[in-house]
Amino acid sequence: VNITSFGAIGDGLTDDTLAIQSALDYLNTIGGGTLFIPVGVYFVTNALRVYSNITIIGENKWLSVLKLDPTKTTIPLLDCSGTVGMPKENIVVKSVHLKHFQGSSGTSSTTGACCLIFAKYIKMSTFMDNVLSDFAHCGVYLSYTMPQGAAWSINIKDNLIYNSVMQNLTSGIKLQDLAEYVEISGNRIQYALIGIDLINSANNRILNNTVSSEQIGIRYRHTNDAINGGKCIISNNSVNHCSGGGIYLELMSSYSVLKQGGCIISGNMVMLPNNYGIKVLGGMGHIISGNRILSSAANDPCVYLGDNTTHLASYALIQGNSAMCNVSGSTGIID
Repeated sequence: VNITSFGAIGDGLTDDTLAIQSALDYLNTIGGGTLFIPVGVYFVTNALRVYSNITIIGENKWLSVLKLDPTKTTIPLLDCSGTVGMPKENIVVKSVHLKHFQGSSGTSSTTGACCLIFAKYIKMSTFMDNVLSDFAHCGVYLSYTMPQGAAWSINIKDNLIYNSVMQNLTSGIKLQDLAEYVEISGNRIQYALIGIDLINSANNRILNNTVSSEQIGIRYRHTNDAINGGKCIISNNSVNHCSGGGIYLELMSSYSVLKQGGCIISGNMVMLPNNYGIKVLGGMGHIISGNRILSSAANDPCVYLGDNTTHLASYALIQGNSAMCNVSGSTGIID
């Protein structure tokens, strides 16, 4: 269905929330379908509820714009969330420009505030080839994703994610609290505080992304003993000019959790003005191989393994990396 058939105007001034939500509600009553967004700027004043089995597709990923009211700082733009025991599934968002506003901030992203795509309790869904811009917290936020067999449950790929003005608390893509079996690939992320941020998640793949952020390019933090850590693949990404560091892992859970498997960090290009290239605190069994690291900071390590105050990074294999600065570590094999 076309959102204009439900009364959407797309002039950037008229409130199109009711028209777009009515179209989504209609698709839900017939079991799903495709929502078409023609070229235009569709002004939205409330979170749009997206149901299972719905595809949202734009006519042009730059010119088919859904814009959240700048005064709304406690809600997301697209809410794709399910509930415990009833996750949303088979949602696709493709070729749409989602934006909020510039130069402001909202509340916690765990509630969806100031996120462009927000999803808790979701599976078997894809967010691809979109433009996500001018957000105060997250371009895409996922938590409690539901694995579907051995398949990668969620795909976030080939999106352009950026802010026109640097925000203080932003992540381009954030996975948090049991966000598992997510593949993040082929995205371009710039002008976020942290490009890709993984917190208490596992079994994810971060592949072929280009990240230029204010602080850290790709970060993985694990602090919850209730969730198995490790088992994250970070490969073939390009991380550029991140002042706080390139790829950063901090695994603070117990030995019994972390022994489930280490992370693979391979084939990445990290180009930094200063600070470390790859830093790993805690965990065991990591493989760090085939990375290229260029840094102008003579006193900061290209590859660093250390203690997280609870556990030392151990039994790591570091091989085949090339670096234009010093390399140091507290344990493992360095070549």
